[in-house]
Amino acid sequence: MAGPDAGVMPIIQSMKASALTLATLATLTMLGGCISVRPVIVAEKTPLENEIMGEFERLQTELALPRPGPRAADAKLSPGERQMLQGLLDRQANAAEIAPLKAKRVLVELRTGFLGIDRAAAARADEAPEDLAPLVTRENKARLAIMEGLIAASPKLSEADLPTVRALFFRLHSAEAD
Repeated sequence: MAGPDAGVMPIIQSMKASALTLATLATLTMLGGCISVRPVIVAEKTPLENEIMGEFERLQTELALPRPGPRAADAKLSPGERQMLQGLLDRQANAAEIAPLKAKRVLVELRTGFLGIDRAAAARADEAPEDLAPLVTRENKARLAIMEGLIAASPKLSEADLPTVRALFFRLHSAEAD
């Protein structure tokens, strides 16, 4: 007949195994081993951020890109929508050059909503920052056109909302990069 401690032993063994696993993970993390810990901050969006994202998604869908040449509907676009469309087209043209550089982390997302050059990563990848500068300038002009076009096309947004739009672009593009 088993004693009263017989049922407790499997629980204690399980707790020891869990503690050992946690200790191993903690040690690997502290030593910079195979595990990379990146905190993810999940925050609720403000009503303004929800408005901006909703308006951006609506306009992006309306201005869907896969069609060459002018469309009859383009004549009905507001100046803000036209500006946003041009920015989206310019970004699409830049995408093939930018994607591999972002994968190497040579090009990085800045908190301003723009793209930047990581000079150290560029040196490691044998990329000259001065050669990348025109591409980054084109991309940032396209992003600014999208941001300003979004504000101009939305009656609920104003120039005062540009910092919020820029912050959202940073979060949006940072999430895409991960």
